[in-house]
Amino acid sequence: MNSRTLQTIRSLFIEITVIVASLAVMMNSLAVPNNLTPQDNAKTLIQNLSQKTVSDFSLDSSASLSPNLKTNGKYSALKRIDVTFKNRNYWIAQIPNKTVVLTFDDGPSPDYTPKILKKLAQYNIKATFFVVGHRVEHHCDLVRQIVDKGHELGNHTYSHRNLTQLSAKQQEQEIAKTQEAIRKCVGETHVPKWFRAPYGVQNQITFTILKKLNLSSVLWSVDTNDWRIQSTSQTIANDVIASHGKGIVLMHDGVFNSNATVSNRNATVNALDLFLQPMIDQKIQFVTLSKALSPEKTE
Repeated sequence: MNSRTLQTIRSLFIEITVIVASLAVMMNSLAVPNNLTPQDNAKTLIQNLSQKTVSDFSLDSSASLSPNLKTNGKYSALKRIDVTFKNRNYWIAQIPNKTVVLTFDDGPSPDYTPKILKKLAQYNIKATFFVVGHRVEHHCDLVRQIVDKGHELGNHTYSHRNLTQLSAKQQEQEIAKTQEAIRKCVGETHVPKWFRAPYGVQNQITFTILKKLNLSSVLWSVDTNDWRIQSTSQTIANDVIASHGKGIVLMHDGVFNSNATVSNRNATVNALDLFLQPMIDQKIQFVTLSKALSPEKTE
């Protein structure tokens, strides 16, 4: 086979790949920004394909990007985004190196949220707290402490139910009622722009509601498993350290008791001392979601 034939085959392969990439973007099945060049789309597609299985290519917006892009010659941030298990590799890549986002779900809790806030203050770092609406109503003072110390709030529904088992009306009530509870507690300035579904479970109805409410959804790239009975402070810390200084970390400051989960967050509180200082010594910064992955920042 001569060089001219090889060049022809190579050109055909590139053209086919570009077509496939364009179709994939149109179908919203891959996390590829739609204002990149076809060649860049193809490169991103190839990278994504190497990490996907057939089941990943479902036609729902959980792997989609909003088309609301600024046109300044570069890929720009979106008005809202959805960071899911399907497209998280793309979004984690947008986070600056040596940057970790600590997120705490299921609070606020009078038993553990103050302890976690004290630890975060000790190391002078900020985090994002995904709060549960009915707990906001019962512990508004703790929510005020969170924002007064410079941390960020996220919406984790009103009663922590599996959204996929709810109707569209029920889902919207769960999300909107939490927004209102936070608004009444700390004012419009601190109403969340981030949402996380309980258990990380959501569906097309959820994304439609989030778009209506202008909320960005975000799951996680590092699960510390601090909710598991067998987890210890050391295993939790090890999971964070294993992130290699980049990612969105799932932890908890609240408890929903069941036979399969721990009954307290002592291990989570104690784990902070085990990984924060060693990672800070490596020049790793801990920031809020909005700082790491802001819909206003430009790449």
